[in-house]
Amino acid sequence: MTNTTTSLLDVSQITDSHLSTATDNIILLKYVEIDGQMKRALTAIKARGSDHDKRLREVIIDSSGFHVSDPFTGIEGLMTASSRRVVMPPVDIVEHMKKIDNLRHDYLKGIIGTGDYDIKMAKLRSDLEKIQEQGF
Repeated sequence: MTNTTTSLLDVSQITDSHLSTATDNIILLKYVEIDGQMKRALTAIKARGSDHDKRLREVIIDSSGFHVSDPFTGIEGLMTASSRRVVMPPVDIVEHMKKIDNLRHDYLKGIIGTGDYDIKMAKLRSDLEKIQEQGF
């Protein structure tokens, strides 16, 4: 099934007929404005039963075909038609935040106990504070 919208930039509702509950996959291709240029963005809104990549990626259509490029980085609000550039944190901070998220996930799933969680979380937070003191 293919669904189209009358809006060029805003996609506030995926389907007018509310069929998204009956679909297993929803792929969104939309126009976004970045630095005064119109670009195409592609994302998987829904992929039932999978932990799919949820990032927006640029789509380039040229004489050699259809290309899905790297994810947009350093820009937020692309889905709302009011995008803006953001300062991205250093890789060290991003990696530490992923470790914190993974630790929380393991704790909530019962993979690690409260004692181990508290010790590891205290260490991660201490390391993160040290990184932040260095200038971010």
